[in-house]
Amino acid sequence: MGSCTTAKIFAQKIEGTYVQDDMSNIKLRFSEDLFFFEDDFEYTHQPPYNCSDTLAFGYWERDDKYPFIKLYTNPLQHASLINLNVKEAKRSDADSIYFIISNPMEEEHIQYNRGNEKARKVYYTIYIETGDSRFDSKVNFTKYYTNNISVGVPKTGGVKKFEVTINPIDCVLGWRENMSPKFVTTMQYEVKDPKSNIFEIEIPELTACYLSSLRLNGDFIKILSNKQLEWDGHIYTKE
Repeated sequence: MGSCTTAKIFAQKIEGTYVQDDMSNIKLRFSEDLFFFEDDFEYTHQPPYNCSDTLAFGYWERDDKYPFIKLYTNPLQHASLINLNVKEAKRSDADSIYFIISNPMEEEHIQYNRGNEKARKVYYTIYIETGDSRFDSKVNFTKYYTNNISVGVPKTGGVKKFEVTINPIDCVLGWRENMSPKFVTTMQYEVKDPKSNIFEIEIPELTACYLSSLRLNGDFIKILSNKQLEWDGHIYTKE
């Protein structure tokens, strides 16, 4: 690359909107210090799940030595812990401990795929502490493809604390083959009543959008010219 060309690339004004050559609905927008990675495709029918058109957002910086831009998503998007609300109840005749999980993804599953568990986008694992190590170990290593989970009763009789991990099943939720959606785990919940055996768990922030948002930490975009960028194998041309 000649020195004049290199100088022009380093002098390029990055701010603006760049459209992916392969898919015109995929766009990179740069302001003075922020970027937005967007999909503004307009569905002609109801999409399989509701999601924002922003696939990722955060801040960007230019590499000082090479013709590259580095992207960093909002630190909140990197959070691996998600909030939960729990209602405890107890039934004297219950022969199991029950975890009933609700969240926006479950609501959409019921709306569009009721009765079709193969269409699930997530499965759950539960890390549980009861004082019965054998019981805990069995529960902790089980995958639950349902939001209504029963786990029997430990020798100690009750649950002390637990947390739920949400694991994506379908890589359609990811925007790259090499960047599948990541699992997230709820905050740990300490049981208030040791006799509780029914736990209604609400995870209000858990959406397909939450799981599918790209989490970038220094992702490189190559500056090809004053009009074009290359990122993840795709060319983006400035509008």
